[in-house]
Amino acid sequence: MKLLRRRFALALVCLLPSFAIAADPAPSYDYKGEIMGVACAACSKKVKNSLQKMPGVSAVKVTATETSGLAKLEITSTSADITKESAILALGKEASSYQIQSLTRSESKKP
Repeated sequence: MKLLRRRFALALVCLLPSFAIAADPAPSYDYKGEIMGVACAACSKKVKNSLQKMPGVSAVKVTATETSGLAKLEITSTSADITKESAILALGKEASSYQIQSLTRSESKKP
């Protein structure tokens, strides 16, 4: 019986850290804009891969539109400091093929 109690106590001690109260998660920011030059899935993937390397970025969505020639760009990040210029820098050498026309941040939200 003592051995069983010791094992239970040890198991309880090992599990307690997983039940610790986490700190408030960082706010999340949504950015919306338009990008020119995205014509196919490969283009979309290049843009997404480049922008996902920016600090704090958790998601990038690029949706091509057939009518306007501009694709919709959506970025979700914990950083409140993403600008059109920083996104263009993140595109690197791809910036000559894809031109970000606009990028604006919406209000912060809790995850």
